[in-house]
Amino acid sequence: MSASNVTGLVVGTGAWVYDVIRPWGTLPAGWSFGPISHVAVDSKDRVYVFNRSPRAEMMVFDASGRLLTTWGLGQFFHPHAYVNEGRIHRTLSNGGPGEENRRCSCEIASVG
Repeated sequence: MSASNVTGLVVGTGAWVYDVIRPWGTLPAGWSFGPISHVAVDSKDRVYVFNRSPRAEMMVFDASGRLLTTWGLGQFFHPHAYVNEGRIHRTLSNGGPGEENRRCSCEIASVG
């Protein structure tokens, strides 16, 4: 992180205060972040970013922002929640038009 990436915007309260850093994360050529519905960090400092569009999928980064893997492309219409429970990853996504909300529990053998 360089000083030029720190925006001056601080979020959070109490002991949980964070600087907003932009840009953050490295994506393959032609990819972009769209609206992000959820961000979580696991015990290994991997950052899970639930991207809504243009590629509705989970993106997993290391702490420095290097993309490690993605999963769920084509499985989510409008993702909006994510919980990491060790090897079990639970997601909540709106179904497609006319469908109910879908809950998906995925067991990931190895992430990154």
